[in-house]
Amino acid sequence: MTQWKIPSRHLQSWLLGSSRSATKSTHIMSQKFDFLLAMDFEATCLRNGKMEPVQEIIEFPCLKIDTKSFRVIDEFHSYVQPKFNPILSEFCTELTGILQETVDDQPYLPKVLDNFQNWLKSGNLNSETAENFAVVTCGDWDLKTCLPNQCEAYEIDVPFWAKKWINLKRSHQIVHHGKFPRSLNDILTTNGLEFEGRPHSGIDDTKNIAKAIKALALKAHIFDYTNL
Repeated sequence: MTQWKIPSRHLQSWLLGSSRSATKSTHIMSQKFDFLLAMDFEATCLRNGKMEPVQEIIEFPCLKIDTKSFRVIDEFHSYVQPKFNPILSEFCTELTGILQETVDDQPYLPKVLDNFQNWLKSGNLNSETAENFAVVTCGDWDLKTCLPNQCEAYEIDVPFWAKKWINLKRSHQIVHHGKFPRSLNDILTTNGLEFEGRPHSGIDDTKNIAKAIKALALKAHIFDYTNL
């Protein structure tokens, strides 16, 4: 598995520095969860048409956020080899920046899920109960559609931790009095932030999701599941 660690000083600098302009408030409410996991999959896709039999995850990034400070304290990042359509479309590479050689020889999804579960365990996060953490995605697609469909195609169970999640768009809507954002960029702009990195790069998207999470926390938002 391909994994990278960003030095903590770098993680903290972009997260803290970018969030200072998000709001004048500096009050963080006591949260329901000890940790939030910012997650954003990238998957196989076509310019026109539907991937058959299923879209497959090709990038699996996750950032662990401590809800006492809303600093990013750890990272999981793996590329994933697609099984059913192993050759990436030209459009997919243009959109995500992920090259064919990036996913070749990478583990298939079941192994990546095992590696992710081991990462959770190493960080004292119980994947069987998910009592002290929750996953945050920008929209419902990642855990409502993408992962369940691929698990079904592989004939494996959807992990317990993926059955409940927080949709960042819904959290933003609560904080901003019913205004539902169209995109992650809309969330960032409304909170006085700018997107950093490459859109549709999974790891860059998760970094910006983490920035938005902290901005909402500084506006006294208490994060809770949105798909129940």
